[in-house]
Amino acid sequence: MPSKIDIQTTITYGHIENAKSRITQHIGGTRSGKTYAILQYLLVKMIEQDGINITVVRKSIPVLKRSVIKDFIDILKELTIWNEEDYNSTDKVWRYYNSTITFLSTDDADKLRGIKSNILFIDEASEVDEESYFQLSIRTTGQIILAYNPTVSPYHWLRQMGDCDRYITTYKDNPYL
Repeated sequence: MPSKIDIQTTITYGHIENAKSRITQHIGGTRSGKTYAILQYLLVKMIEQDGINITVVRKSIPVLKRSVIKDFIDILKELTIWNEEDYNSTDKVWRYYNSTITFLSTDDADKLRGIKSNILFIDEASEVDEESYFQLSIRTTGQIILAYNPTVSPYHWLRQMGDCDRYITTYKDNPYL
């Protein structure tokens, strides 16, 4: 088990690491680097804390596969820690020693009720309904990370949420473009 990995990330990583609230909202446009940096952060947490369970959520399986799962595998390959045997593609679970990261969609409400996590990450959180968020959040013991685009209505449940840290980024915050 490596004790250290060398990553290059964006300001979003620091936002999560330095947040004061349990819940962080990362509001950023296309190519701001928020999703990639959040996935890097989750990987570091898995390496640092043996036995951690992380849940990553998007609205549907097809977008989950095309976006966060693809990005996560790309990160693992870049860091040369990808091993196909550690990934169960049917259940969408990657194991790293005693830690797991489970990729779920909200189109199967029963799965949401059975999952327990230390950290929850919902990508494109504005696509997820408030009840699904509630079911996931009450089963999460630690951090909750929400990422979405800035076009969300001021009346959306995410914008009405209190007791969270909000961070806004743009493509200008991504030095890797």
